[in-house]
Amino acid sequence: VALAPAGATPPAEAENVMATGQTEYMPAGYSGDIADTPAIWVDPGDASRSVILGSRKASTGGGIDVYGLDGARLGFLAAGEINNVAVRDLKGRSDWGDRVLVVGTNRSTNVLSYFWLDRAARTLTAAGSTAVGFEPYGCCLYVSPVSGDVYAFVSESTGGAGGLKQYRLTLSGSTVSGTQVRSMPTATLSEGMACDDA
Repeated sequence: VALAPAGATPPAEAENVMATGQTEYMPAGYSGDIADTPAIWVDPGDASRSVILGSRKASTGGGIDVYGLDGARLGFLAAGEINNVAVRDLKGRSDWGDRVLVVGTNRSTNVLSYFWLDRAARTLTAAGSTAVGFEPYGCCLYVSPVSGDVYAFVSESTGGAGGLKQYRLTLSGSTVSGTQVRSMPTATLSEGMACDDA
């Protein structure tokens, strides 16, 4: 929460911003709270080819949808009940193969599910998982500016003490795995998260 200095004039009320588009509807047979926290990968060479990675949070037929910026569904990868999605472009990181890493909290199997986003084809492929031992909720990715290590943060769906875990991610061939390095208590349930590498 940002606080204004004493005596400062509060800003004028912000105007509502109306959407100019939306992603395609879920296919027939899906209803309720299915689409959840997405991630956006910005193509550094051509921003018009950027994609929206959206969770399809369904206990049957769940996974991740890939959309173009026009909202058209480009593809879908079945992966289980994915609740939240995060993405990190590792271009320039030869130790990670210059790949685009995607992570999703998978509530079907209580794991962090990892994927590769193919920049040219704009499709996803599976890249491994890490069992977390609880029902995962929110997630985000972080790259340490000091060590260069790649981390995932994940929150427990129940919140409370020990509600946020940090995992150091490693790569073996094309498979990603994680090792827990920290557990942090949270006073309330956390879902949408972001990390600032700086």
